[in-house]
Amino acid sequence: MPTQESWIGETIVQTVWHSPLKADELTCCFANLLQFIDESDKVIHVLFDITQAKQIPGQAPMLFIRSKITSRPNLGRMAVVGVNPLAQIFAQMAVKVTGRKIEFFRTRKDALAYLERC
Repeated sequence: MPTQESWIGETIVQTVWHSPLKADELTCCFANLLQFIDESDKVIHVLFDITQAKQIPGQAPMLFIRSKITSRPNLGRMAVVGVNPLAQIFAQMAVKVTGRKIEFFRTRKDALAYLERC
């Protein structure tokens, strides 16, 4: 599975990305994340773990924007685990269009601490 989405507790949903990763798989990933967010009455934070994704499709920012995840009223913070300069550029593109902040972290522990502070 190139992506795996699951709950961490009651308010954090994580998606773990693995290589090789294709655009259609990201579309499914974002649809799954929407489902998690829409099924909850609570504020939901999202953790993207890209540590195993060596390559991310160039369509990623546009697919993320089109998914309308950021338009959900109960979307909380978003955090990315993994140092990937291309992913950071992609995230900056999405931030400019959506106005929603995406924070990057080197470790899962730091990302979870950021999400759990809410």
